[in-house]
Amino acid sequence: MEGYIYIIVLALLILIILYGYKREKKITSLLSSILYGKASGEIEAYLKKYERITYSEAKEVISDLRASVFWSRKAIIINDSSKYTNIVLESMVNEGKLLYYEYDTNRVYKLKIK
Repeated sequence: MEGYIYIIVLALLILIILYGYKREKKITSLLSSILYGKASGEIEAYLKKYERITYSEAKEVISDLRASVFWSRKAIIINDSSKYTNIVLESMVNEGKLLYYEYDTNRVYKLKIK
């Protein structure tokens, strides 16, 4: 009887270790999606307050964002906000959340009215 208990406990430990390994393997994509959600949320909040945003303003808005999850010490921080701003703004335009137009040689973004 004791042999079966040891086998069950060993199987449970192996399952826990495999689950942790699988979760840790996917953490970079999870952190990236959390960071994108935070950045797009910050831009939408800014647009609700001021109606329009330029690239340089968006770069300032999302410059100090970071994303982390409670079960890991890993975090992702925006180091180069100019590259990430371009990615976020273009993704939001592609998703249909933002409209853009040219104004005095600058691209200006506005929230799409539903």
